[in-house]
Amino acid sequence: TSLPHVESSTESHRRSSWTTIFLWILGILVAVLAIYFISALLSRAQIEVQPRQEPVVMNASLTAVSPEEEGPLHFQIMELSGDASVSIPATGRETVNKKASGTVVLYNAYSSKAQKLVASTRLKASNGKIYRIPAAVTIPGAETQAGALVPGSLEVVVSADAPGGEYNIGLTDFTVPGFEGSPKYSKFYGRSKTAMTGGYSGTINVAPGEAVAAARRNLEEKLVQRLSQEALKSIPEGFVGYPSALQSSFVENSPTTAGTSTDVVLGGRAEVRGVLLSVDELTTVIAKTSINHYDDAPIEIPGLPSFRFAFERGVPDFSADKSIQFHLRGTSTAIWTFDESLLKQRLAGVSLGDYPTVFKDFPMLQSIRPLITPPWIRTIPTDSDHITIERVTE
Repeated sequence: TSLPHVESSTESHRRSSWTTIFLWILGILVAVLAIYFISALLSRAQIEVQPRQEPVVMNASLTAVSPEEEGPLHFQIMELSGDASVSIPATGRETVNKKASGTVVLYNAYSSKAQKLVASTRLKASNGKIYRIPAAVTIPGAETQAGALVPGSLEVVVSADAPGGEYNIGLTDFTVPGFEGSPKYSKFYGRSKTAMTGGYSGTINVAPGEAVAAARRNLEEKLVQRLSQEALKSIPEGFVGYPSALQSSFVENSPTTAGTSTDVVLGGRAEVRGVLLSVDELTTVIAKTSINHYDDAPIEIPGLPSFRFAFERGVPDFSADKSIQFHLRGTSTAIWTFDESLLKQRLAGVSLGDYPTVFKDFPMLQSIRPLITPPWIRTIPTDSDHITIERVTE
């Protein structure tokens, strides 16, 4: 009868050591696999992309047409206006005699026939002051509407019969003294639309003519400069404008004083108008003009706003002309554009060995270089949010 085998302490220790080693190796493998899969899950890819580029040298005359016309290049008009004023010391003295003036609405409730009033026809205000019409006018005849008589009416600017502040009055009614004693007297009348102002007789403070002229030039220059800067800053997206495509006008208000005032106030209004061109249309026209064998692919020209623009055949009439001719000169680089979202979609989940096949489908790109973090991951992440595109230009 054989006796049972009793494991020696040496054998037991050896078995325990192998078990421990196995468990360590297994733990290390599990840890490595876990690290790998977690790394793959959290990996990021930066795709360095170099688009196709071509130099652009532009020096040509072009034509743009208004939006309603047919053509490859269209223009739009941008308008901006503003007011400003400046005070000038009134260091001089001058005797003036100014007549008050204002606007009156004349009414014809007498007949359906128009009534002509000759130049200098008198109008008598309710306070007895006389004002005159500077030129001949014709008041339209009355009309019957829905059974009611609607008087014909006409606005006219009138001036006082004589200089002086006593003719400065508020809103009032007027009669026509020339019709007094006839049926027309009560049927032809006037009513103020504005007060009568500006009448003055006496000595006032005035600014020297040279000072007024200098102030006017300075006011116009600063106002136009401000409006031009605002216009160029407010160009809408998708359009390009040039400083030399802006034209300005300035209307000066009459210098005003208040009798014994120590200052003359000079005001004016400026308007800036300019031509805007579609960036997409202008880019295409430039590409067809300066790039050999251009294939109509989408491109951008970053230096487009720095080109030099000049009108040909004089400054156009912005409100009437259907086309404008201009010369455009400048150098830049044409950069082919591409759909970043589509590129990310096509690269997602592609191994580093296979991404060149994707590159072939994007002829507008010169090169693609994927950089994956961590570096031991050899597949571009499947989540496009983990992919970033960095454009590299020369």
